[in-house]
Amino acid sequence: EASLTNKAKAAEMLPKLMGRGTKKLSRQELTDALDKNRAALTASASLRQPGVATFTLTTKKPNLAASLELLRQVLREPALAEKEFETLKNAQLAGLEKQKSDPTALAQAAVSKQLNPYAGSDPRYIPSAVEEIEMLQGTTLATVRELHETMLGAKVGELTIIGDFDVDTTKQQVAKMFDGWVQKEKYQRIVRRSDVKVKGNTQSIATPDKASATYFAGQVFSMKDDHPDFVPLHLGNFILGHGSLSSRLGNRVREKDGLSYGVGSGLQVPAVEDRSLFYVYAICNPANMSKVEKAIREELDLMLKEGVTEEELDAAKQGFLQGEQVGRTE
Repeated sequence: EASLTNKAKAAEMLPKLMGRGTKKLSRQELTDALDKNRAALTASASLRQPGVATFTLTTKKPNLAASLELLRQVLREPALAEKEFETLKNAQLAGLEKQKSDPTALAQAAVSKQLNPYAGSDPRYIPSAVEEIEMLQGTTLATVRELHETMLGAKVGELTIIGDFDVDTTKQQVAKMFDGWVQKEKYQRIVRRSDVKVKGNTQSIATPDKASATYFAGQVFSMKDDHPDFVPLHLGNFILGHGSLSSRLGNRVREKDGLSYGVGSGLQVPAVEDRSLFYVYAICNPANMSKVEKAIREELDLMLKEGVTEEELDAAKQGFLQGEQVGRTE
């Protein structure tokens, strides 16, 4: 964490800037080269995962070698040009200005802040839109370039290739791509705590110029996906609010009571960190917020008191497995 103190925004901008041109290719030339190879390249990062950069490349088998060479340039020889930095900065500023009064963004940020009690300089800190604007305005190209020089390398990371390709040939090319690319900063995983001591509370944020309101509630707890309770908890969440076709929250709040445009629940249980997140959300007419809160509480209390039926459990298993089977064709 110390090496990214006050640099979280720079770390989030770095991969996105890397994908905007290399020392050999301008942004337009890189785009043209990708188009020529029928390839798509995306670079992403998030303030919620500080220090993680993800690059996704999609192409056809005959163009894989040429496309990987373009990825090599993006990773190891990015231009990190000032013009592109300012363009990216301005685009992010425009998006953040919209979030300043967006009910969903405000609600999620308010909950995230409480569930991530870190100092503002800590890379794990979750900023509001106003704070993120300040972070962005204070981020310099020099810091972004410094992070590329010191933090990135191939010593620690993950590579996944799926599809129709020659394994041995591709492995040899990848080995050459990454040969000698070692980061200067020692790697250590940045961990978020699960023992968050937050007393349950409700916040109300006024957005008088908006036609809709957002309900968002969450809590963190200690669990990894190898825990014996993970699967039943996962299915319980599926029944409560995650099922795409039907769920208790959907049936009650949206269908029966007609109070919400959208409602559901989510569960994030990681494979590495011992920190899981459960959340419930709804979007509604502001006049219905008190009724939405009451209905959600009643459905949660009912599930905690009576559990689920065998019929619900069987339907959840079937729905979940069908979703997994569809996902595996992607």
